[in-house]
Amino acid sequence: MKRRITFSFILLACSIAPKLIQAQIETGNYCYPINSLVPEDNDDDLQAMSPIFTDKKLIGLGEATHGTAEFNTVRDRLIRYLAKNHQVNAVIFEADFASTATMNKHLCNNSITQFDTAIIYNWSLAHINYGNLALLSWIKSYNLKAKPSEQIRLYGCDMQWPESVANYLQHGLKSFDCFTDEEISTLRSINTADKLRSKSKKELEKIEQTNDAIGQKLDSIGNLPQATRAEKELLLGSKVLKQGLERWHMKGVRRYFYRDESMAQNCKTILDLPGIKNGIVWAHNAHIANASDQSEIKPMGAHLKQMLGNSYLAVGFEFLDGTFMATNAAERKRMACEVEPADAKCVDIKLAECKYENYLLDVKSASKDKSFDDLLNKKVWSRQIGSKFFPGEVNGNYRKHVVSKSYDALVFIEHSTPARFVYSGKYKQRK
Repeated sequence: MKRRITFSFILLACSIAPKLIQAQIETGNYCYPINSLVPEDNDDDLQAMSPIFTDKKLIGLGEATHGTAEFNTVRDRLIRYLAKNHQVNAVIFEADFASTATMNKHLCNNSITQFDTAIIYNWSLAHINYGNLALLSWIKSYNLKAKPSEQIRLYGCDMQWPESVANYLQHGLKSFDCFTDEEISTLRSINTADKLRSKSKKELEKIEQTNDAIGQKLDSIGNLPQATRAEKELLLGSKVLKQGLERWHMKGVRRYFYRDESMAQNCKTILDLPGIKNGIVWAHNAHIANASDQSEIKPMGAHLKQMLGNSYLAVGFEFLDGTFMATNAAERKRMACEVEPADAKCVDIKLAECKYENYLLDVKSASKDKSFDDLLNKKVWSRQIGSKFFPGEVNGNYRKHVVSKSYDALVFIEHSTPARFVYSGKYKQRK
């Protein structure tokens, strides 16, 4: 009899739990509906989220895939809102530092720019989509009306392409008299990937020594009280080159640890540049998260939380079903991929029980409510798809984590559609 009662109680609890979660999301002060996926629409729904973004120096906006159109449009809406209402004037991408600096020049000058050509020739494939094209066009129109000191600036925090940064520095240092022809020539000797790959270990060590000498000179310039933002950006470029060259020698998982640590350091340096008030960093969920599902791995967001404390806000992005753009590992080509039905352990199934199709969940507040323990304070599965999609695999497409440890807030999009990429042949011609 006792066993029967206990079993009945468990069944009752299991049937009630999802309803409790749904009721709490609907009636509590935790859920903020996202009423539009069109960036140009009014931001009345976003205004309600204002307390979550108040007093934040840096906001990490994530993505469960690199190729979901709705992630792009929601982040676009958020960036426009944050720029106008929360003094965000630095937009940082998980993208190459040097090529994004070229993009920034297009955004901050008074000339008309063909951004479809600009992003094709400067960014990696994951960023070349019409969603980013719309955002860049808006930033350009915003900057044309703003004073130079109030313009929105674009940065890349990634350091995986030392040859690109060498080219950036080579041109930037020409305006100074203190750099020798030999130093400039050394940078020129690694300004393409082929040149860098051809170098021996001994040659690379000499290049690193030269960059250290360049960095010391830039340090003496960039740390002067009267140093300009452009001079400090060159100093950051030298540090990014140092990071890239150091990573070049690394093998295995250490390369991944070092990349996230470096990206966090670069974000912090960008925030400290003259004129920068607040910023957002746009990267994959695995990078912006406050913690990893593996204790030995410390993501970029964990470093940022340590540096900035509660003035860093990590916003994860999740979805339930649909299609997205990625490289299909089975087909070995980039294509629109349809995700399989969510695993029974996937948190997205519970998140989809909310009456709102798309919304932001205040994870930090909701996690203090005991009825959310199973959803937010215990280990669950979340979709995590990078540049490659592995059909039928769990390990390749999910991450196991505690939501409240990973994120401060979470954007949920019920249905995903593939981002439209702007390459149509031009991407292959850019090199």
